[in-house]
Amino acid sequence: VLDQVFERNLTALTARGVHEKAARRLLLAASDEVDIQEQIEWIDTLIERVPNKFENPAGLYVSFIRDGIIPPTDFLSSRRRKELEQVAKSRTAAETREYSKRYELDLRYAEYKEQQVAAYIDKLAPAARQKLTKDARKAAGKNLKQFDLLSPEQQKDLVDRFAFKIVADELSLPTIEEFNSRNNLQQLLLSPERR
Repeated sequence: VLDQVFERNLTALTARGVHEKAARRLLLAASDEVDIQEQIEWIDTLIERVPNKFENPAGLYVSFIRDGIIPPTDFLSSRRRKELEQVAKSRTAAETREYSKRYELDLRYAEYKEQQVAAYIDKLAPAARQKLTKDARKAAGKNLKQFDLLSPEQQKDLVDRFAFKIVADELSLPTIEEFNSRNNLQQLLLSPERR
């Protein structure tokens, strides 16, 4: 690996006009703590900004590397840029996984609530069910002024949604966090390793 890095740096310096013999000596004398590739990229940017200012660009590479002049901390080398992109990708992937897990939990919780409310409504006596429908229709009409303009199917759907809300508010259903904890506990108890 060190030989590959040395050869890559040697190639980079000779491509910029530094004689091979001088480049080898320079690289052998350079501190191991200095990222030569980063130095070369930084010097490239300095030369690119004012190309006619430097009479001997190769000499600039030699003197900066020899004297250990390192780039400023805010200089973003290609290696650093790749590392930052990788961190951003990892973060994005982790955030996406977290979002997917949360979305899945929200769906399971919504299904659970639907099942619990539907089971409760199914067990109601006919008179209690009629009262619930009446209360839901009244709430729907109060919240939507154009309720009477809706089709019978739309009205029924809206009344059902309001009935769902009324019952869900009355039932002592677990919060989404409690639901998730219970599911995690059940999965733990049912996992094959526990049997």
